[in-house]
Amino acid sequence: MRGHPPRTVRWHARGKAVLVRRSGAVPVTEQAAAAATAGASLLIVVNDGTGRAQPWEDSPYLPADPPPLTVATLTRDEGER
Repeated sequence: MRGHPPRTVRWHARGKAVLVRRSGAVPVTEQAAAAATAGASLLIVVNDGTGRAQPWEDSPYLPADPPPLTVATLTRDEGER
C-alpha cells in the first residue's frame, strides 16, 4: 500500500497484520480505515522520516470511539529489515 490512496488498493487481510509506509499523501487515519475494511487486525506503519512515527498528531479518537484496529509504528531502519 505504498503511498497509494486506500480506495485504489484491493487486498484481503482478514485477521492479518498490514504493513504500510507512512505517506504525506495518505493520512494514517485513512490507512487504518482501509486496513480495517480489509479485515486486518493490526496496522504497522513504517516511518518515512527520522525516528518512530507518531500515528496521530492529536488523537482523532476518543476512548468512547477507539481506532478501527491496533496501530503500531516502526522506524525506517526497522521497516527496512
